[in-house]
Parts: sequence; structure tokens; C-alpha cells
Amino acid sequence: MAPTLGKHDYGDKLVLKAQASAVIEIPFSASPEPSVEWKYKGGRLTDTRRFREETVPGMTSLSMSKVTKKDAGDYSMTLQNALGQATFTIKLIVQGHFLILFTAAYARQDGPQLNETFRLFIMNKMDSFYRFCMTDVRTLFAQRL
Repeated sequence: MAPTLGKHDYGDKLVLKAQASAVIEIPFSASPEPSVEWKYKGGRLTDTRRFREETVPGMTSLSMSKVTKKDAGDYSMTLQNALGQATFTIKLIVQGHFLILFTAAYARQDGPQLNETFRLFIMNKMDSFYRFCMTDVRTLFAQRL
């Protein structure tokens, strides 16, 4: 029997907060037992300490630990045996902490100067802002929080 994916509750996207962990479990049927390969953006999984794949008869899983923005992207899993193959793909979206920090700081503002500081920072440094973690941003604006 060619590999077929079993019923699961995953859509085409998985949204996690930064530093969250999750396990994707995909049931399958196949005979003979298929080979299983998990990929990230079409290549190998980048961090095998935080991303671990495991397969037992009828089930394969990918454990993701402490995800970061760099982990976002397309993950795919291919089951293959002599009779055929089946593929599962999901896009991981990792949400950072910056919106929570921005909202908290905005609520505590001590006048228009703080608001202007954040506005300029976001407009001029948007690309690098995404790379900051919450601690970096808190340190940067410690005098105002």
C-alpha cells in the first residue's frame, strides 16, 4: 500500500510565540513501512538539538523547542516506499514579543517624548527591530519604562 496521511488537525500554518515549543504529529498508513524525511525550506533541519524527528509504525512527529524568528518558514515531511509517496507541508510563523512590549511601554508613557522615541525607532529601525528579543528592547528603553 502506498503511503497515505492519516487524519490530523493541522492546516497549512502553525503560529507559535517566540520561545514556545510544539510537537507536530502526523499519522500515516503504508506497507511496506515507508522512509520518512522532514525538511526545512527544502533542506535539512537546521538545529537538531531543538528540532527532533521521531517515527514509529503509523506515526511520525517533529518536536520543536524554543522556536525563534529564524525558525519561521516551510516545513515538509515526505513518506516514501516502493509503492508511492505522500507529503505534508506546514508554514511555521513565529510571533515575537515586540508588540507586547510596545503596548506596555505606550501605556506607561510619560508624555509625548516617549511616544515619539518609539515611533522613530520603529520607522527607522524596523528591519533590525525584529531581530531584537524582548530583553534587548527593554534594556534599550530602560530609562523610559
